[in-house]
Amino acid sequence: MELSEIVDLEKRLVKSIKHNCLMCHARRNFERPENPEKEIVLASLDALSSAYEDKYNVLRKGDSSVARITAAKENKRLSLDALAECRICDRQVDRANRHMVELK
Repeated sequence: MELSEIVDLEKRLVKSIKHNCLMCHARRNFERPENPEKEIVLASLDALSSAYEDKYNVLRKGDSSVARITAAKENKRLSLDALAECRICDRQVDRANRHMVELK
């Protein structure tokens, strides 16, 4: 995968995570047994962490700046933290959305 493709995928995934996390948070007061938004967020977060891993590897192979490589590594860590937070989320706070704001 090329860097431009990874960046496009990254943008689409972040947008999807933000939207679906806010929808999940907003629907917390409805008594619904299923929660499709949470499953979408979890899958998107998993795909995002893989995209950041691919980005990290592409940047390392391409002799990019240390700042860009470090940012990709940090973003992967933040996406994995968001994934763990989303798994235990009680829907009172839009946790994954707040983690997406921290991305560099």
